[in-house]
Amino acid sequence: MKVVLFRRFARPLRNPARTFFGWFKKPTESPPDPLREISVRDIAKSSLDKLKTSKRNLVNMKSGRPVFLIEPEEFFFYTYVPLTLEGYANMFRRKFDFEISTFDSEFPTATIYVNPQLDSILARLKELGNVAMYTTATEESTGKILEKIGSEKFDFIENRFYQPDCIDLTIEDMCIEDLVKTLDHFEVDRARTVIVDAKPMSFLLEPDNSYPIVGFNPDEDFDSRGFFEDAKVLAETKDVREFLKARFQIRKTLKDIDILIN
Repeated sequence: MKVVLFRRFARPLRNPARTFFGWFKKPTESPPDPLREISVRDIAKSSLDKLKTSKRNLVNMKSGRPVFLIEPEEFFFYTYVPLTLEGYANMFRRKFDFEISTFDSEFPTATIYVNPQLDSILARLKELGNVAMYTTATEESTGKILEKIGSEKFDFIENRFYQPDCIDLTIEDMCIEDLVKTLDHFEVDRARTVIVDAKPMSFLLEPDNSYPIVGFNPDEDFDSRGFFEDAKVLAETKDVREFLKARFQIRKTLKDIDILIN
């Protein structure tokens, strides 16, 4: 498995209004080809089987409440890693909050932009109760960022899961090579578990349990009200998958571009 310190290794996407549906677009010039349909779970089967043998437990979870697995990138902060050849030409207008070393000759420095609303977001997450951190970044890089921000702010998030808890997925026909998330690795009730992420690729294995947020963009206002309003509804929902299916139709979107989840 190729280790990627940070989630972001390219210049930032500047459109803050992007949604799940804006990331996946089926080519209009090609007619549907049922023989080309790709089953993601079949491709990832060996990796999934390996993770299933070492299930992770979430500790100190409050009964009766849904579990929210939060991706910190583009929710708590934004990591920008400029390519050596482009330098800092594509940085945001806003000044970054701090830099950290990546110990990588190609990507020597990462600039971190902290969400100005972080304190209020963390306070509202505390109210939700069952919050865990689940990121495709490494524990090393995430730890550096949280320490710079102030580790004590995140003490209430006891359960934290990193890159080794993700699947390294490659689908050559779709030019997909990315880290994706799975609930198969956790001892959780799928009817009461939500993956929260701004990166649609993370949802390829879990379309029915995923909540796609519009990620934090350092040059734009960030609005988390929609998520927290929906979180209140999810807290009262017997099966979160019914709400998420109706709200986002992620499985249907994937099916429309010939990606199947079985």
